[in-house]
Amino acid sequence: MAEKVKDTIMEEVKKAGYFSFSIDSIPDISHTDQLTLIIRYVSPEDEKAEEPGRCNDILRGIREDFDALEKQEKNKLPNTEYRTTRRIIRSKRQRNYENSSDPDALDELSSSDKFRIKSFIPILDALESNLGRRASVYDDVVKIFSFLADLILLKVELQRGVELLMQEYPEDVNQNLTVELFHFHTYVRQTHKPSKKNPTLSHTDYIWC
Repeated sequence: MAEKVKDTIMEEVKKAGYFSFSIDSIPDISHTDQLTLIIRYVSPEDEKAEEPGRCNDILRGIREDFDALEKQEKNKLPNTEYRTTRRIIRSKRQRNYENSSDPDALDELSSSDKFRIKSFIPILDALESNLGRRASVYDDVVKIFSFLADLILLKVELQRGVELLMQEYPEDVNQNLTVELFHFHTYVRQTHKPSKKNPTLSHTDYIWC
């Protein structure tokens, strides 16, 4: 079974064309290193694609469903409860959050509300913020490098892509890349024609055919 899983993963990686991997190890209780190899790739056979903002939409839904999620987890662990201790909160920020009409009133915060306000919501906020930053980085990568994988671009479009790449890597890229890419794309289009199975061409078709 292990060999079957490994063979399946290797076949998917070859079809994907582009992949990355990381290796890490950590000693177990017997001081023996356990090696982990992580391979990241996008399967070309997976037709499901996450739309932009989809993850943030899910997080917002989770935020609004706190009560339902809390009830669900309590059903899984019926003998587990929040701490029964309660304390008086004089925080102005907390009063504003609860929309108190009396700014001098003492707000009593339950354990459930304390967890929601001090842990649940901040964790979701941090996760949403980090996802936003990561999405921004991915957008920059696509903006700079996506033209390299498009084999049907005109020469003038290749030139614009190379100029953008030169702005980011002025010491490593020059205008000669435009001619080299144009010749390479022409060679691939003439050598590997689109088929019904693969109606479009990309660099991965050239690499793995």
